[in-house]
Amino acid sequence: MSAITATGATATWDAANGAVSYDWEVVPTGNAQGVGVVASGSAETGLTASITGLTANSAI
Repeated sequence: MSAITATGATATWDAANGAVSYDWEVVPTGNAQGVGVVASGSAETGLTASITGLTANSAI
């Protein structure tokens, strides 16, 4: 995570062997995948995503 602000951040990840695109989601701390999703993306072809629309001071 970088470029962290009160309502967003930039996420980066390493390439997975053989992957051509990535799906991602942000959920509150303690939630299972898919539960309470506050931001998400699909078919990302790069290794970075700009996450926006978060609520300040929330644990994710």
